[in-house]
Amino acid sequence: MEKNIENWRKKIDNIDIKILQLLENRMEFVKKIGKEKIKKNINIYNPQREKEILQNLHKVPKNFLTNQAIDIIFQEIFAISRNLETPEKIAFLGSMGDHTHQMARKKFGIISEYIATNNPATLTSLIKNKQAKYAIFPLKNTPSGIQKEILSLLLKEEIKIIATLSLSPSFVIASKNPAMQIKKIYTQNSDLIHCQNFLESKKLKNFTLFTLDSYTDFIEHQEEKDVGIFCSEFFATLYQLPILFKNIEHKNTIHFFMISDCITSPSKKDKTSAFLTPKTHNKTKDLIDLLQDLQNQNKNLLKIDSAFVDIDDLCGFYLEFEGHRDEENLQKLFEKKGEILKWLGSYPYN
Repeated sequence: MEKNIENWRKKIDNIDIKILQLLENRMEFVKKIGKEKIKKNINIYNPQREKEILQNLHKVPKNFLTNQAIDIIFQEIFAISRNLETPEKIAFLGSMGDHTHQMARKKFGIISEYIATNNPATLTSLIKNKQAKYAIFPLKNTPSGIQKEILSLLLKEEIKIIATLSLSPSFVIASKNPAMQIKKIYTQNSDLIHCQNFLESKKLKNFTLFTLDSYTDFIEHQEEKDVGIFCSEFFATLYQLPILFKNIEHKNTIHFFMISDCITSPSKKDKTSAFLTPKTHNKTKDLIDLLQDLQNQNKNLLKIDSAFVDIDDLCGFYLEFEGHRDEENLQKLFEKKGEILKWLGSYPYN
């Protein structure tokens, strides 16, 4: 038996060497592509290309690796590849260990550097001053999904939306104490309903619930003898909190925007975000004229929201519609509308 194990380990060692050699070959081509992108000022991050790679890998027959496992492995390879092309610093709106940090880590891997901030102005300033290449923020429960402060900053700065992202976090209850000792459970405000639903489903009632502005606020309570936290598995792992209950069911998907000072190239299926600032007293007419232009170009309107922004109490319309700004017809549309139609970004969507 021991001889068999040793032989199998030798085979694994040989396979590992081959994997490493193939990764070296891959990185050689990545380096060449990176040089060409830098020459042509093309965005290093290409979400459509990464999506296509994963879709192709999902189609390959396999016996042991799930699609989720493949995604995890190759997201790290993508992150290393992008850092080889240019070192990456990623900013996000939130705190270390929260859902936005988890989304950033999922997309850019362990190797990248992450900067947390709760100030939207800092988020865009980091990009503007070249202290971060990309920034991620969660969408809120508003029709547009974009916070008023961030929308205002996008209108003022030459920073664009380059991708939409989504995350279904896995929740756990974690604690440094045995389950029987826990009397108080902390959770983030946004996760309170998930926590209550889980406790009710297990008929667990002998707990007092406390809410936190962010998971990191729990750190000052973690040494107390009767506390636990309902949080994402990502947070518990990041801060090395023992997990008592895991794989807690939930149905919510959290959505995010990624922004940068670069532009995403057209893909097979894109949408464009824009802000219409009517200049006439009849705001309805300016909006109808724009919708008519979109209809003439056979572009579906995907979203519209009336919004105030922090620029002279400006009132306008946030819109999302099909197509990429680099398309000839949409280029002409933005030229025709001039200053009243501000381009906020074009990016792939499902």
